[in-house]
Amino acid sequence: MHLYYFFYAVFAMFLLAGNASLAEARSHFLPDYQVGDIKFDEVPDIGDVCPDNFIYTAAECSYPNHPQNKCGDKYSSCPCDSTFTFSEADCTAQGKVGDGTACTYKGSPYNGKVFYQRCVCPPSYTQLTNGQICTAEECSSDGNTYCKDSGKIECESSYKICENNQTGVGEPCVLNGVEKYKSCACDEKVYTQTAASCKADFGENAVIAGTICGDNERGTSCSCEKDPLPDGYEESCGSQGYSETIDNGCGETYYLCNDVVTPNCTNGGVDCTENGKVCNTATGECVECTDDDHCSGNMTCQNNSCQCPSGTVEVKGVCETKNCNNTPSLCGTDEKCNTSTGLCEAAQEYCVTGSIYYSDGTCSTAYNSEKTPLGVVVNPEFHLIVGLKNLTGPIVHGTNGFKNVGNEPVNNYSERGYENTQKI
Repeated sequence: MHLYYFFYAVFAMFLLAGNASLAEARSHFLPDYQVGDIKFDEVPDIGDVCPDNFIYTAAECSYPNHPQNKCGDKYSSCPCDSTFTFSEADCTAQGKVGDGTACTYKGSPYNGKVFYQRCVCPPSYTQLTNGQICTAEECSSDGNTYCKDSGKIECESSYKICENNQTGVGEPCVLNGVEKYKSCACDEKVYTQTAASCKADFGENAVIAGTICGDNERGTSCSCEKDPLPDGYEESCGSQGYSETIDNGCGETYYLCNDVVTPNCTNGGVDCTENGKVCNTATGECVECTDDDHCSGNMTCQNNSCQCPSGTVEVKGVCETKNCNNTPSLCGTDEKCNTSTGLCEAAQEYCVTGSIYYSDGTCSTAYNSEKTPLGVVVNPEFHLIVGLKNLTGPIVHGTNGFKNVGNEPVNNYSERGYENTQKI
């Protein structure tokens, strides 16, 4: 509060009252900063006698400034609002800059000095987001942390990339477009099976299968491999029955089947005589024979079957020695069967024009070195040959000496020697 000095205006009025000019009497209360001599002569307004530092108008002291120390219509200073507490030097000392809302102090004692409401991190700094840390110089403001070098920003070591079909839990740390999470999990709605659920549903050997999530943590399905069948066990015994069971590892059962006695002729379960057979007591099977006495027709018992001995053939239930009559295949292509003897003999060719005629009365189209040739047939019908040697003697008529001429047709012959010679 200012202290004011009071000039006795009344005294002045008395003095002036005696002045013939009847000048106007005035009185003023002066502020405590007014210390100089005051002259009222020819001064119509107190503002005209204010000190020189009263230079600011009300408009110049508008927010964020406030007017202070008024003299007339001017103010000696316009200090900043009380919310502007940080100078530029204060922010620099913190490694920060002003927040952009500035106030310039007008008048003493900080004339021209800029003040800010807050000091904030420089705009060149990068704000850290969830899970990020800065390995370079940091700056904090308004509850946020900033990093001077964006290339020095990392995710906290507790964050990791979710792999093997896992999805992240919670808010990620995002760095260069890559998301990392503090924990990862499998979507149970997609990967419905675990090792425990597979064993519970399908057996002790069951494991997760299909698409796997995590480190063999969950899967979309289960698979199970059965244990191999132990000796003596079966997957089913039917009506045979069983004495023991074991699990096959996949929720199914293997059975130890009861022994079954199969009826046979040895244990009396089968009568072989009903089918005209005898019993092989070694195997319990009904067979045709077990020794030769059970066979007939010269047959012998071979492998429990009555068969003809080697070198014989069955003819109407009787074994006979093989001959060309009962075994035509014995004769070769150049042989014929002698039905009287049952032996194969060499087949004789028919004499035709051009055949070689031998001394035994036979003919052949190919030379037989084991026989003596006499000539070449020129007319088989009339039994004419051309001799191999010049012989003299009587002419013989008839078929004497010619064999196998019979009634076989003879083609392409002639009584003309020239044509017959051509045939030869």
